[in-house]
Amino acid sequence: MRILEQVEVGLQWSDIESMTYHERVEHKRTKGVHMSDVLRYIAIKSKMYSEEDRADDMPLRVMLGMGFEEQAVRLYKGIWWQPGEFVLDDGVGVPVYGSPDGIEEIRDEWLLHEFKYSGKSMRVKGGKAGEHVDVRTLWLYMQQIMSYINMLRLDKGLESNKGVLHVCWKYGDYSYPLTERYFRYTIEFEEKELDGNLAMLQAHKEQVAIEKGVL
Repeated sequence: MRILEQVEVGLQWSDIESMTYHERVEHKRTKGVHMSDVLRYIAIKSKMYSEEDRADDMPLRVMLGMGFEEQAVRLYKGIWWQPGEFVLDDGVGVPVYGSPDGIEEIRDEWLLHEFKYSGKSMRVKGGKAGEHVDVRTLWLYMQQIMSYINMLRLDKGLESNKGVLHVCWKYGDYSYPLTERYFRYTIEFEEKELDGNLAMLQAHKEQVAIEKGVL
């Protein structure tokens, strides 16, 4: 995978005044195995689920993230916000469901958009101010975007191999004064990476289904 663009979004009052309204469409969540269940299961099993990940999954942080997503997406006119539930179903075993934050068509290609509000530090651990983490090392984020890309391709038949990750870093790079910083990352994935993600989801979905009582 490679980062095609990394931009810090610096807002002006004029940006807020010209925001686009995206209507919220309520979608019913299908009972069963969801992509987030599978990825969290793998992360915990592989000891890749950090305390920072756990903190970001707490209800208050999740609620704040929903607010960030709903407002930040209004900065982008072309995004189809909350496009609904996608599914991976190969006809073998249980299907896997997922609901991306947004998708966008650009020149006959579709981009996946994901919004995160995180208490993680954007600074490399042990690094100096300005030494920012490579988002490609954030396993859960990358696997989530790849999962949605696979769903977009296999469920909807749409061409896609790129995702846009929007992160509001709650504490910035942990330099004082502590303040939020919003970065946008456009990432292109290789076919072998997408294939690996798909195989991983398929390999673990049955166990997650058993633990959830779906099977």
